[in-house]
Parts: sequence; C-alpha cells; structure tokens
Amino acid sequence: MEFVEQTQQPEYLCNLGLIYFDQREFHDALRHFQEAQEIYTQQNNHSGIVTCLMNIAWIHDAKDNYEAAMNYLYQALCLTTQQLRDVQKAAEIADAYHIVRRHLAERIEEKMFELLVQNQLNIGELMKMEQTAYSAKRFQEANYIYDKALAMAYLLNDPSGMIDLYRHRNDRYSIQTIVTASLE
Repeated sequence: MEFVEQTQQPEYLCNLGLIYFDQREFHDALRHFQEAQEIYTQQNNHSGIVTCLMNIAWIHDAKDNYEAAMNYLYQALCLTTQQLRDVQKAAEIADAYHIVRRHLAERIEEKMFELLVQNQLNIGELMKMEQTAYSAKRFQEANYIYDKALAMAYLLNDPSGMIDLYRHRNDRYSIQTIVTASLE
C-alpha cells in the first residue's frame, strides 16, 4: 500500500473490507477492518475506530455470532458517548444493536422449531406412548408424555392437535375453551 498516503491508509483498508464483506469473504473483511482499527487507534481517531467496530459487528452478525456483534456495538456505543459525544451516531449504533437483537431472536425461534421437528416425536406417536403408559398404570409417565404432546401442539400453534389431546383425555371444558377462543 505504498501508493496510499499514511492518513488515507485506514480508509482504504475499510473500503477493501467492505468489498470483501459484500462478497461474503468475512475472514478477509475482518482482517482489513482490524488493520484499519489499529491505525485509527494509533492516530487517536475515535470516529474511525467506531466505524471499524461497527463493521466488525456486522461481520459477526452475518456469521450468526450475535453475542460478539452486540459486544462490538457496545464498544462502539461507549466510545461514541464518552469520546465523540455524537448523539446521531449513538442513535445509529443503537438501531444496529436492535437489528442484531432481532436477528438473534429470529434465529432462536428457527432453532427451537428445528429442534422441535428434528428431536421430538409427532403428537400422534406421543398419544400412543401415553396410552401405553396409562394402560400399564404408569400414571406419572403418562402425564409427562401427555404434557409434552400438549406443549408441542401449543408451540406448533396447532389448535386441532390440542383439541385431539383434550378429547383423548375427555376434558370437555378445555375443548370448549379452545373452540370458543378460535371462533373469536
């Protein structure tokens, strides 16, 4: 980078980092942002450091490493409020933080559903297991299986599955409650 002036070098590195980020080459993007951050730190350029921290946070967000992303955004926010006192930049960082938190919440929901689908038996199989346990007078086990099937129907937002479970248990009041709620 001999052709780049010393003062422009971190900006050049950030631009390269953005190009790599757009190409989803996160390792190279991260390396360039970190190099730029080091130079900005040597220059005591807080605004440049904040920009690098935010870019590094977006890399971690893209890699589903939300804890690290939020950590970098927190560092950027602290530097912005303590050194720069830039309210607009602080608001931008706060918005980014909320976006990362939303991505995390969405990923958690996806994972919960994947686990439910991959690692759980379907409701019908659970009902058969419950009936077998009940017939063998293993009432505690039967109740546990029944509760598990009911929770699965609830998580899957499956009112008909819940009605079948309640009907299986002859719980008329619960069936009436679900039917009434679904009609409203």
